[in-house]
Amino acid sequence: MFKKIAVPLDGSALAEKALPFAIGLAHQLNASLLLLRVTHLPVLLTDTPEHELGSLEVAESYLAGVKNTITNPALPNSLEAARVEVVVVYGETAPELIEMAPFEKADLLVMTTHGRTGIGRLLGSVANKVLRQSKLPVLLIKPEMSKTRPFLEETLTGNSYFNRGDNKILVTLDGTPEAEAILEPAIQMAKETEATIHLLQVVMPFTPVDFGGGYYYGTGLNLTDDTEIRTTEATQYLSHIQERLSQQEVQTTTLVKIGNPAEEIVAYAGVVKPGMLALATHARNTVGKFFMGSVADEVLHKSHLPLLLVHTAAPAKVLRETEILEKYSTSKG
Repeated sequence: MFKKIAVPLDGSALAEKALPFAIGLAHQLNASLLLLRVTHLPVLLTDTPEHELGSLEVAESYLAGVKNTITNPALPNSLEAARVEVVVVYGETAPELIEMAPFEKADLLVMTTHGRTGIGRLLGSVANKVLRQSKLPVLLIKPEMSKTRPFLEETLTGNSYFNRGDNKILVTLDGTPEAEAILEPAIQMAKETEATIHLLQVVMPFTPVDFGGGYYYGTGLNLTDDTEIRTTEATQYLSHIQERLSQQEVQTTTLVKIGNPAEEIVAYAGVVKPGMLALATHARNTVGKFFMGSVADEVLHKSHLPLLLVHTAAPAKVLRETEILEKYSTSKG
């Protein structure tokens, strides 16, 4: 269950734009909020105890001001002061966030990105490292950019997450066990927010070909027949996943589409209008479906919806699509 939401803040208005979503989720999940700030000295300064103490005091003062603002009863969706914690640490940003969030028993990280070049530039390189090394799910927010720096009070009057009548989460799978890593946090989120999960799988009109232990996209002689076969397999696969979710009392729908994964995800999101997109991202392709890492990057670039991500490592053994399908068919039988 999501009981504590961590929001890394660096003192910028961009980072603060994660707060409305985090606060909205805290209300929905009955969770507490953890405001994290990592402070470090400029490279040219000598690292002395005096400098370190001064840097910590500035960071603590900043977070105290943020806490006072978001717990102000006069502002919409404010939180009780007892549900907001602040933690300041001294060191390198990404490693400290990766270590401190789980140490403080956080279940979810909520961060912002400008999205101009995707995940790799998220808050510089910080969130990219956090996403790839943290064991926690990361919810990325890409806010509208403003030419002027807004006050925090103005930011908090914006739309908060899931303040709508029909909660929906769009979960994208690719038929691999690695992609299924997103299911656990998505199921938790759906249960605690009473959301419907829309399962989507996108079949690319290319044939996955095994070559020297890796995969590339080739084109078969019977391209239409091959696509139809893989579409049928994807439909059966999603039906199995849907059955699993129904056993956990999660309402779901399923859809298989053919085309470019990122484009189809964004297009379907325009139809479903979910409050959140969710998928796993891994560094390299495993069974020839598509590179989830690059798909997440492209979706983040093209959509302004919150994006829930978990990062998975490449598996020691890779199963082909047919092997995965046989595995699920056997378990069902």
